[in-house]
Amino acid sequence: MIEVKNLTKRFDGFTALNGLTMTVPTGSVYGLVGPNGAGKSTIIRHITGVYRPDLGEVLVGGEPVFENPPVKARIACIPDDLSCHAGTTIRELKTFYKGLYPAFSDERFTALADIFKLDQRQPLRRFSKGMQKQAPGNIEKINENYRYKLTIKCRADKRFRDLVRQTLGLYEQEKLPSKATVVVDMHSDGDI
Repeated sequence: MIEVKNLTKRFDGFTALNGLTMTVPTGSVYGLVGPNGAGKSTIIRHITGVYRPDLGEVLVGGEPVFENPPVKARIACIPDDLSCHAGTTIRELKTFYKGLYPAFSDERFTALADIFKLDQRQPLRRFSKGMQKQAPGNIEKINENYRYKLTIKCRADKRFRDLVRQTLGLYEQEKLPSKATVVVDMHSDGDI
C-alpha cells in the first residue's frame, strides 16, 4: 500500500502540495489526474523517494521511502522522457538496470521482450515515442520484487494506453506479480 499523510512541499515560497493525504491500496490501479502544475509529478517524486517531505510522511509498504534503498528497490518508475542516449539499445538498458537492481532476471527480461516484440539490438531513436516508454518499462517490470509501478506524465497516447491494458492483462495471466500497485499520472480523464 502507498500512504501519503498530510504531505506538504514548498519550493521557494510556492506551495506545490498542501496537506495532501491519499491511500493507494495494494494491487490497485490509481490515476493522478490534473493539469500541469497540479502537483502530480511532485507526488510521484515523493512516492519514489526523490523528494523529502517538508511536512507529513510518505509510506510505501508501511515504510518511509525517502533515503530507504530497500523500499526504493521495490518501485519501478517509467518517466515521460528517457534519461538515456537515443543510440542506446534495449540490450544496453538491460545491462544498466541489471547493475541497479540485484534481483534483475535475465529470463524474465527475455520473456517480456518476446511478449512485447522488442528488438533488443535496435537503438531507442528508431522506436516510436510510445515504444521508447514501453522499452524501459518492460525492463523494469522484470524484477518480481516490484510491487509498485509508477508512470509519470502520460499523454493521450493510444500506444501507451494499449501498453497499460496489455500490462494489466499480464497481471491477470499471472505473468507479472499479482500484488503490484500501479499509479498513473495523466493530464485529463480523456487520457484514461
